[in-house]
Amino acid sequence: MDMTDGMKTPTATPPALNASQWAALGRMADRYAQAEELGSFAVKHLGGEMTEAVLTLSDLFKDPKLLPALRELLSTLVTLHEVGALRQLRDNAILAAEGLRDTDLNATMTQMLKLPDKIGSVIDQATQGSSDKALGGFGGLMHMLRDKDVQHGIQTLARMAGALSPPSEKTAH
Repeated sequence: MDMTDGMKTPTATPPALNASQWAALGRMADRYAQAEELGSFAVKHLGGEMTEAVLTLSDLFKDPKLLPALRELLSTLVTLHEVGALRQLRDNAILAAEGLRDTDLNATMTQMLKLPDKIGSVIDQATQGSSDKALGGFGGLMHMLRDKDVQHGIQTLARMAGALSPPSEKTAH
């Protein structure tokens, strides 16, 4: 025997609301849906790594030295921007990146590290060659100056010294 046979289920009657109340109820339902979307976004995107980053930043902002350093950094950036240095830096970085793209940096650094040894061996060879001739005095100097290799070496050294001297010293002579 079924006990529910004799019982009647009450039917739900909608509340008696006017049109503006129904509109307000619809807006409330829309806001609830938006709140759910925001909540799921927060759970999905603001958890994990982002939360750790926010915590790290909040610890950084507790440092009393941060704000003065940040002000100075921003002031420096504004100055660099005003004089065009940031644009030049960007352009130079682009050029350097393009130049380094096809360069084997390990090989280049290895060659640069070997350069002092090469210079030292060239100097050693030059000093050994000069000691073999045993030329001394003014006559020996004049004899050496007639040698084309010596003249070329002196010109090269003079050009290097001229290129390395500051511009104010170049115009003074």
